[in-house]
Amino acid sequence: MKKLFFTAAAVVVFLGAFWLLRPVYRQFKERRFVAQAQGFLKTDAAKAALYARQALSLNPTNLVACGIMAELSEQSKAPQTLKWRERLAEINPSLENKLALGQASLRYEAAPFPGAEKIVAELADSASRSAPYHALAAELALRQTRFALAEKEWKEVLQLAPDHRAAQINLAILQLEARDPKTAAAARALLEAAQADPEHGLRALRSLVETSLKRDELEVAERFSRKLLADPRAMFIDRMVHLTVLRRKKSAEFDAFLVATEKEAARQAETVYKLASWLNVNQLASAALAWIKTLPAATQEEQPVPMAVADVYATQKEWGQLETYLNTQKWGEREFIRAAMLTRAQKGSSQNNMAARVNWQKAIRLATEKIESLTLLFQLAQSWGWAEESELVLWSFLEKFPNEPWVSEALSQGYYAKGNTRGLLKLYAYLAENRPDPGTENNFALTSLLLGQNRDKAMEVTERVFKADPKNASFLSTYAYALSLQNKRAEALKLFEQLPAKELEQPSIAAYYGILLAGSGDLEKARVYLKLGEKASGLPEERALLADAQKRAGL
Repeated sequence: MKKLFFTAAAVVVFLGAFWLLRPVYRQFKERRFVAQAQGFLKTDAAKAALYARQALSLNPTNLVACGIMAELSEQSKAPQTLKWRERLAEINPSLENKLALGQASLRYEAAPFPGAEKIVAELADSASRSAPYHALAAELALRQTRFALAEKEWKEVLQLAPDHRAAQINLAILQLEARDPKTAAAARALLEAAQADPEHGLRALRSLVETSLKRDELEVAERFSRKLLADPRAMFIDRMVHLTVLRRKKSAEFDAFLVATEKEAARQAETVYKLASWLNVNQLASAALAWIKTLPAATQEEQPVPMAVADVYATQKEWGQLETYLNTQKWGEREFIRAAMLTRAQKGSSQNNMAARVNWQKAIRLATEKIESLTLLFQLAQSWGWAEESELVLWSFLEKFPNEPWVSEALSQGYYAKGNTRGLLKLYAYLAENRPDPGTENNFALTSLLLGQNRDKAMEVTERVFKADPKNASFLSTYAYALSLQNKRAEALKLFEQLPAKELEQPSIAAYYGILLAGSGDLEKARVYLKLGEKASGLPEERALLADAQKRAGL
């Protein structure tokens, strides 16, 4: 009996010790998995990822394992890089991790790169003395075609790190187009001297070719282009730029170089698509189609070659042939593009508008699972000049990916440009319900009041928003207008009189103040503010209110 008692006690002691040591054992396993992942990082990516994931299964916040996954994703140029960089910056919000996240945003997010925008804004004060921060800000500005800001940021980089070679090259590329001849000449000299630079030489040559083409300096462009092609690191796109140079020069070498480029392109479906697109853009669509038809059947069926064929038919406006061709195809992950192209064919032929609408809805439905797909669909609609279809994509985007701020901004800008107050009301009502903030709620209230809809709710909202921030001139203006609609004009005018003179003179504020003054009979004072209000880019209903007030004031 004693033996049994001691055996049971030993088991209890063992289990207790095991339970106490369990965290230690987990840490040991975690460290071992991380060490194994590091060991395979340079030699076997699959094993490195396997061991890093095992470490993360034990501790999701292991920085080294997260860093390994981010590095492996970057090596394979996978979009998952963005997620791993987000996790790293969340676990350890260091400047280095935040900047790496910003760079990942530039590589894997669609314009306008909201992730990078957020990082740049967040670090504006704390990282103002960091050259890598200004380099990120410069690259973001460049991607957003804000060239003056990009130039300013590259100069900031060089103030902090005068030997920063990438900044020197990038600044010179921007300054090639400078109005000051001396600045442009200095930039050109720097880039010509950088041709032999092992890291930046190709970019320098490409920019020199591009600038020479823009200036119609075709002999110079050809000279730089030949140097570029002689470099073993030259890419296929450099051959297409050389084709452009030869075509612009009407060179006798063009045909032979095109044949050689076609042979080079035929090795991969991706380069077939690139060359066919170049031919298409350069009014050689028939030649593109004839060449594609000489390729092996397997190549013709491999994406993105079918997309190139569809583009050719569309360029030639052969809508019937395009629809027939597309109906024989299945494009897998790019099915949404096929549906979009079918829409284009059916709209182009103007024979089946109902089918076109159905196919566009199908394209949106197929694209909604991925931000990249919806973004591409929106870009296609924009490039084809389709306002209604673009709007449908943006609404789908807003509902599926509500945290993409550029989408609501694009809808808002589109509605304002068309003077579509009802569209704005729909947008602000949705945002106020799903993503409320004082500015959105104020806009909802104002558009409601202008259209005479949801008046009771609008009155309640504008009063609440104003009282939460009574010094905000826009909120005050909306609340004052709401009071005037309740025949409380004297109270509304007292609100305006609380504003500083500078804020009262802002066109959008002055317009409403002038309208209320005219309504109260103070015509002399109203004229001053109604004239200021003429500069406001108002909605149709606002312009009508302003015109009526001006008529009363004798303007």
